[in-house]
Order: sequence, then structure tokens, then C-alpha cells
Amino acid sequence: MRLGFVILSHANPDQVLRLAKRLADTFAPAAIACHHDTNKSAIDAKRLPAFCTLVKNAVNTSWGRFSVVEAELRALQLLYDKYDPDWFVMLSGADYPVQRASVVSAELSQGGYDAYVDFRKISFANRSEQRFLTGLDLGGDGGFDRPEWKRIAFDRYVAIRLRYEPRGRNQSRRYLVRHLVVVRLASRFKFCRNIYAGDHWFSGNRKVARHLLSDTPLTKQMLAHFRSRPIPEEGIYQSIICNVPGLKLCADNKRYADWTAGGLHPKLLGPGDIPLIVKSGAHFARKFAADSPALGRLDALLREDQ
Repeated sequence: MRLGFVILSHANPDQVLRLAKRLADTFAPAAIACHHDTNKSAIDAKRLPAFCTLVKNAVNTSWGRFSVVEAELRALQLLYDKYDPDWFVMLSGADYPVQRASVVSAELSQGGYDAYVDFRKISFANRSEQRFLTGLDLGGDGGFDRPEWKRIAFDRYVAIRLRYEPRGRNQSRRYLVRHLVVVRLASRFKFCRNIYAGDHWFSGNRKVARHLLSDTPLTKQMLAHFRSRPIPEEGIYQSIICNVPGLKLCADNKRYADWTAGGLHPKLLGPGDIPLIVKSGAHFARKFAADSPALGRLDALLREDQ
């Protein structure tokens, strides 16, 4: 079985190159398509390992914007046009493998699933919340398992966002319309599809890749819907994959991240986190600083298993 990897990055090119080399060495013959935002930092393509290709004419990406999705889909298209792997794995430049190749390959090929993806169905707000709500709360601290996550995801991906500029005032006011009837009437696809969301990073097989890259009504509807939504990368992939009949999905995306520090991003991992990472059974972990000594420790563990 051949694994393919999509790397999305914009900074720390040496860290990205280190990740690409580790993937190539651990999962040989791995195939890699890397979208590195060269508008923000340069990367030396000559230092990339074999079977690793950069996306040309990189998208100018911004965190939480649809440009991130565009960049990833370009890289996924390149990966399958050039290498056509059995499975693909979505990674950021701050991720790192934490499990030996034989274990990862066995779980993906023999697990009976088409994708390992973190997903939760985003239901309509409960009756007490089906109202016009002043204010725009699209953030929240911590990971995806906290109780308020579904409410945050509803506001991001389902509720209608309005901007109002009172006459004579320089500052506009923003509103969320969460009322069930209004949201349904305004929906571009009348909510014939369910909305799902969760952690951005996931793994899928060739069948899943074809659905994501297809020009079906489902994919076109979801691309149109999420194009104007904040942080679309945490909802669009789940909303396409989970609406395809017959796909077998595991809700464990095989990623380790520590959200205990709060904030919009997981904490940076260090050597002290390695025992918990290994015990978790995850295939990959995030996030690591470019100079983290944990990377050297993980290199040693992976070399021992080769």
C-alpha cells in the first residue's frame, strides 16, 4: 500500500523540509504534495526528497479563510494526478509522525474504514437559542470535545451573519440569525444536506479523495456554502465526506493534540509529552516548534522501528 501526504505550510521552511524527509524515510515509497505559501516564506525545492512535489503558483493563504481549503485541494489534486496513492494524509508543517509505518499501514488498509476523520453533526440550536442573537462569537478556547463546540460550529457554519451600519455611526454592528425557519429559508441548498464539523486534519483513501475532488452537486454545494464561512477547513471536508452514502468513517482521526492550555490552537508539544503521544495510538501529533527537541526523540523512536 502506498501512502500519500498533503502538507500545508506557510512558515519555517526548514521544519517543512524535515517533515517531508521524515515521511519519505519512514513511509517509503511515500508520495508527497506540499503547498507552501511562498508569498510568506521561500522554500528550496531542490532539498525536497524524492516523490515530493511543490504546488506551483501557491495560493496566498490566511488562517481561517477559504484560501486554506483552496490550497489543500490543489495539493490533493496534484498528489493524485502525479502519484495516485491508496491513502492520503492531511498534515500541517508543524505535524510529525509518531507511529511506525507498519502499524499505520496496517490500520489504514485493514481497519475497514474509508476515512479517519473527526466529525460531529451540527444540529440546529435548541429552541431557547432560535432567535436573533446580537454579537458574533466564533471563537472559543479548547478542543472539539467541549460541550460548547457544537454551538460555536452552528454559529460558524449554519447561522446567517449580518452586518448593520447605523446612520451617523462609524462602527458597524454584527448579528447572527439563528432562527430555524429563517436559516432554512436562506440556505443555499435548503438544508437537504447535513452539516458536520471537527478537527481539520484527517486521513482518507482513494475513494474519499475522488469525492473531495469531484464536480458532483454535493461537492459544489458545499464549496459554495463554506466559501464565505469562517474557518471553513474545520467543516467542509466533514460535510462532504459524511454526506456521501456508503462511506465507512472512523471518528478517530488518529491525531494527537493537547488542548489543555486553552486558546484557539493546541499547545506546543515537547519531550515530556512523548509518553502520552505514544500511548495514545495516534499516527501523527501536533503542534511542534521548529526547534523542538521532541522531534529528535521521535526520529530516534521511528528509526528504532525501521
